[in-house]
Amino acid sequence: MVKTIGRAPDAFAIAFASGFVGFAQIVLLPIFVLHTGGSVSFGAVCLSSLLLASIVFRLAFAQLFISIGQTTLIYSLFIIAIGSNALFLFISDQIWTIGILFLWGGAISSMYTVALKGIGDEFCESAAGLATASSALRGSYHFGNALGPIVAGVGLDQYGRSGFVLSCLVPMSIVLALLSLFLRRRDAKSTEAG
Repeated sequence: MVKTIGRAPDAFAIAFASGFVGFAQIVLLPIFVLHTGGSVSFGAVCLSSLLLASIVFRLAFAQLFISIGQTTLIYSLFIIAIGSNALFLFISDQIWTIGILFLWGGAISSMYTVALKGIGDEFCESAAGLATASSALRGSYHFGNALGPIVAGVGLDQYGRSGFVLSCLVPMSIVLALLSLFLRRRDAKSTEAG
């Protein structure tokens, strides 16, 4: 398992971040909306915005792989996710909230697709290796699923809006910093090999 993760640490970090933030937002978003003074129906609209974004972004970003490259796409998704998440600290208007959620949800859900492509690129030489890596990737995603709602729930309970936002923003920023390290190392290896 460690050897598998070591071959594509960027993909596993992306899957973890996607699971952590994605599941926290789906599970806790309606509670967050109620906690910050919104209605149940607005919470449902917010959740629908996230899910619709998941469909739209995944289709759009699948096409972007071809034109802008994987590294640029990874950074773009993280910048969109972190930037739109940070806006929740300052924006409470319902229309803006739906738009921000659309960006945030789309970027987060697309991350798993990017991670899958990374696994496919790295482990394409054997079906058994790809199956093992895919299972490990799913495990990384589900580990994020297990931690995200707990951390975000505690943040929401203790610090309200800012606690919820920061409980998603801080882990995403840490993963982005790690990704920068992994991607630079991968690019350096590619340059040496080429």
